[in-house]
Amino acid sequence: MDTHSHTSTIPAKHEMDRINTLLRSNYGSYTPDPECISQCLSNTEREMRRNADEIRRLEAQIASIQIEQRGLELRVSRYRSLLAPIRRLPPEVLDLVFKSFCDKLPATFSSILFSPAARLSSVCAGWRDLVRRTPTLWSSLRIEHGTLKHVSLERIVSLLAMHFELSQQAPLDLCIIMGMRDWEERDLERYVEPARVVLEMLLAQSLRWRDVTLALPNFISNDDLAVLRGKLPRLRLLNFLSLSDLDADAFEMAPSLKVLLCSTNLKLPWAQILDLTVRFNHPKRIVEVLTKATAALDVKLSRCTLFNIGVAGVELQASPLVHNLTSFSIMVNQEYPDFHHWFKWLTLPNLTSLDVAGYESSLPVACTSVFENNCFPSFLSRSSCTITSLSLINLPLSESDAMALLTALPSLSSLTIHERTDPQRNTTLTSTFFNSLTIKHNTTFSNSHSLPLRLERLRSLDLRVHGAFPAKVIVDVIVSRWSGNDLEYSAAVGVDSLMKVKILALRSEGAMVLDVQELHDSLEAYKGLGLSLYCESKFLGGKGKK
Repeated sequence: MDTHSHTSTIPAKHEMDRINTLLRSNYGSYTPDPECISQCLSNTEREMRRNADEIRRLEAQIASIQIEQRGLELRVSRYRSLLAPIRRLPPEVLDLVFKSFCDKLPATFSSILFSPAARLSSVCAGWRDLVRRTPTLWSSLRIEHGTLKHVSLERIVSLLAMHFELSQQAPLDLCIIMGMRDWEERDLERYVEPARVVLEMLLAQSLRWRDVTLALPNFISNDDLAVLRGKLPRLRLLNFLSLSDLDADAFEMAPSLKVLLCSTNLKLPWAQILDLTVRFNHPKRIVEVLTKATAALDVKLSRCTLFNIGVAGVELQASPLVHNLTSFSIMVNQEYPDFHHWFKWLTLPNLTSLDVAGYESSLPVACTSVFENNCFPSFLSRSSCTITSLSLINLPLSESDAMALLTALPSLSSLTIHERTDPQRNTTLTSTFFNSLTIKHNTTFSNSHSLPLRLERLRSLDLRVHGAFPAKVIVDVIVSRWSGNDLEYSAAVGVDSLMKVKILALRSEGAMVLDVQELHDSLEAYKGLGLSLYCESKFLGGKGKK
């Protein structure tokens, strides 16, 4: 339809005026049709139909163009994909990118199946070829018992088999969480056989096991694990959990095993363990384990009990156990918050690092002083050790207890203290504590013993503190302990320069005074001189417990 024909159908003003005049009159009631209104109506309706046809034609044309546009957009995205920077990476660099991705995200068998390597291989033929030729991308697996409820056994077996095949002979890192602790009896009966099928597939690959976490269901017996004996040549880390009290010898022959986390009485190559974590055990059992783990340098006690000390049959030996470990960590919980006991049962002449922490899910609300019954001083005296690193995290320590502990450790070079997030107040890192840690240079020479916390070797400080006081309180500590590379000044003052500081300010409704930006700005000049400084804040929200 051309422009002329289109505009000619629009009623002129005089035509509309004529129609309006006829509408106001008594037209049509008693008169014939002298105005030929019927013909005018027919002509107008014909024009409307013509316009409607044209509208439909144009709409179809627009729809066709829109479809073509979508196709062009898809083509453009594909062209851009072909020019993406990642496509220009050489295979050896791309391989490193893929490994980094797959290391952080193991293939997971849970309520859904997720395989990073399989996802990568589905992008394009080039990636698929590279991924399938790289065994280590397929060698990290996490299998949870929940997968048996949500995914068919056939799919689980198929994906497991693919990972085992494509990982070739690469060492396997496995996290097998099949404890089924919270399952109902009917579910256990239903899934026992599928669970056995999956576990048998995993056990059959034991020659390739490297770093393994095993949480086994209670229907697994010593006989089930017997297939592992003598078939663990690569196993270097074992994290073993079991609902049943196994005493299997399956892991007794593991020549590469160096890192162990356990809570059961397994037969193990104890003499070769270097890194040992013992969970949920009583002191007598722990002393027995340490007696066997003579090479362990890093020992951690996690949520261990004290309930049966003094009960017949579990009395400890008369003299403390002497051990050559260098790093000792204790994790306490609300049920057993006191950690001073452990120091009366041990003598550690080579100890350099001591960590004590509250378990995050069951934080202690109070604990006995480490100086109770002279436990810690006696330990230091008979051990004659030099502790250079101390970490106190999530503990209900008073400022006086903490200061007394630090005073007993004058050789500290690294100190970490993290306040609990609840209650939302400082129990250890108070203004008094910071004031005692501040070096008063104008009194150093006249009275070098006037300060309760000189800590002359302190070079690293890591604090998590509620922001209940001004930034200047912390700035004064850092500035007073900073001498940079001026060895002559440092020697004259008698205090090493603080070189590394990390501050996390906990902010809440009752602790909004500390300004992290002010703290950072006040120390900016020292960063330029070599101070490693990290400052940030975290808002807790709520009022918490006061």
